[in-house]
Amino acid sequence: MNAVAPVLIGPQVDQSDPPAETAAAIAFVDFALSYVMQETRVSRTEMESRRRTPHLVNARAMFVWLVKHLRPGISYPAIGRWIGDRDHKGLINLQTRAAHLRASDPEFKRVSDAFVQACRCAMEVPYACD
Repeated sequence: MNAVAPVLIGPQVDQSDPPAETAAAIAFVDFALSYVMQETRVSRTEMESRRRTPHLVNARAMFVWLVKHLRPGISYPAIGRWIGDRDHKGLINLQTRAAHLRASDPEFKRVSDAFVQACRCAMEVPYACD
């Protein structure tokens, strides 16, 4: 075989299942996103859009806060890929916004606390931090 043959054949693709920890993290992020979309009545398309209306920004902020609060090991770039390939600086700003909203908006705090409590009750996130 010459040097060009491997390029034509292509790399071996790993068809195995992801590690359990990775699969659980993916399932959690997907669940968190579904929860936020349901509670805020925002569609997946709107979550991924470039629009920055307050309602959409607050929904994205809640999603980022929930993921970083309950799964701190998930990186900002990974979270950004779930909501329209947003960059890490924008996600840090969303997390800061969520912290302010949790302090000033009782409904935002109630909805985000309900998700945290549901995860704790289900033992989905035994290491969640306060």
